[in-house]
Amino acid sequence: MQARAAIHSRQRIRENEHAAIGMKLTHVKSF
Repeated sequence: MQARAAIHSRQRIRENEHAAIGMKLTHVKSF
């Protein structure tokens, strides 16, 4: 159970990083 939660949180962190990168790219394109 704990291992599955760790994998899940790791995936969530990766998704947050992708979202942050996407925000930066759109921000740069808007300028």
